[in-house]
Amino acid sequence: GTEGQLSEKELHRAASDILHEWEKRALAGKPIPPVRRALAAPSRDRGPTPAEMLMAKYKQRKDAGLI
Repeated sequence: GTEGQLSEKELHRAASDILHEWEKRALAGKPIPPVRRALAAPSRDRGPTPAEMLMAKYKQRKDAGLI
């Protein structure tokens, strides 16, 4: 679908609306929450992705002459 895919004009409008809401909050004296740190990437390898598994299966079948 097209969910979450905004045109440049729509994205600018959405960002403007959010910024306006935060501006109103700040002017009302409400605290601005602290910046949150991003989660660290997982350190261990989780194995092949589904796309990698399909590619390996394809290559195996191609090498066997089935494709």
